[in-house]
Amino acid sequence: MRVLITGGYGYIGGRLAQYLFTHGREVFLGSRNLHQRTNWLPEAKNILINWCDPLSLTLACKHIDVIIHTSGMNAKESKLNSLEALKVNGQYTDNLLQAAKTQKVKRFIYLSTAHVYSAPLLGHINENTPLKNLHPYATSHLAGENFILSDNQITGFVLRISNAFGPPTHRDVNCWMLLVNDLCRQAIEKRAMTLNSDISQLRDFITLTDVISAIDSFIEMPPNKFNDVYNLGGEFSINIFQMAGLIGSRCRALFNYSPEIIIREKDRAYSQSVLKYDIEKLKSTGFKLAKKINDEIDATLLFCLENFSNRTL
Repeated sequence: MRVLITGGYGYIGGRLAQYLFTHGREVFLGSRNLHQRTNWLPEAKNILINWCDPLSLTLACKHIDVIIHTSGMNAKESKLNSLEALKVNGQYTDNLLQAAKTQKVKRFIYLSTAHVYSAPLLGHINENTPLKNLHPYATSHLAGENFILSDNQITGFVLRISNAFGPPTHRDVNCWMLLVNDLCRQAIEKRAMTLNSDISQLRDFITLTDVISAIDSFIEMPPNKFNDVYNLGGEFSINIFQMAGLIGSRCRALFNYSPEIIIREKDRAYSQSVLKYDIEKLKSTGFKLAKKINDEIDATLLFCLENFSNRTL
């Protein structure tokens, strides 16, 4: 099976490419930039994509069986330029979708975000929960979703991912603004973790390992299930302070020290909110979470030790 991963050199795309290759897929990494052969997956083939050029997109889709669209602007970038976010996360998705149909691509998997619902996420959230978030990151991803869900000429899936974490393929991947990854890096580099958000804010966390396994399950899913949206979360909702404490406990277990947790005064708010990011629809397909939270934290800490520390622990 030939799989094109857009954003294949990014956070989810890179780990996904490694996984799919080791499971027998022929992997193509789509990118707007030309990359040298990677040491983390030298067997992958690079496909240069011009998102505004229909011919470039058509050639990228040629002889491809499945497209996994991970490329897009993150929340910070989207806030700084909302019009560009709508173009990149929305229109570029449709540009790729149209090219995919001309080349008879069998399946199109679009990675969206849980934040289309609200920010922060609160209460019981399933796929029927109203979409209220007006942040450009959310609205631009919703535009991308709508292109997939309204098209009946290709098998399409939309996955709304909660807060993924875990080690990337290499240190230069843009993933160190993610809460768990950031705290793991701080714990190694500074032996302290500064919390810059409301410490009582609940988040649903999912290991990157589970994200990748779930995506793989949609590659193999029977074709009668299509043009639908699924929540992809980890069924592990804790607040930011609790996550910092968990990372601290893993540091103690691995390295025999506990990093200091530093809380800014304005972030000492406490609330009794509840969050359940419901993935029953996903589980009804037969998918099961491995949910190895500690293992993924450990792997992230060890990655940071290898790549960001001069200390020998």
